[in-house]
Amino acid sequence: NEFSSQLELKRSETPLHSRGLDTQLNDVSHFKVSNKRSLMLFNEQCERLEGELMQITKDLATCRVESQQLEGREKLFKTLLAGNFGASSDNSEDNGIRIAVSKRHELADTDPATLSGVGRFAG
Repeated sequence: NEFSSQLELKRSETPLHSRGLDTQLNDVSHFKVSNKRSLMLFNEQCERLEGELMQITKDLATCRVESQQLEGREKLFKTLLAGNFGASSDNSEDNGIRIAVSKRHELADTDPATLSGVGRFAG
């Protein structure tokens, strides 16, 4: 920018326009336009890559959660197949089964036909 200003000053001081000076000014102008265009393309590419990185990070987190869930299911199935359910020191499987059975019973109790047969259903 400073170089361009010096050339413009030099141009205004010389009565005859020098072809070399005009060429240098034209080159500087072309460089500025080209540099601005390159910077815009670079910024667009950075934004696109940052978006891709964000999506990949989300996908990775999702895959990790799914992997943990699958590992838990695998552990539960192995425990059920081995028949030593409740024998291990880790009772999280026991609690998981108890909660699932309890929820199943709760859902069954909310069935309108079941409610009306019990006498708690007034509607």
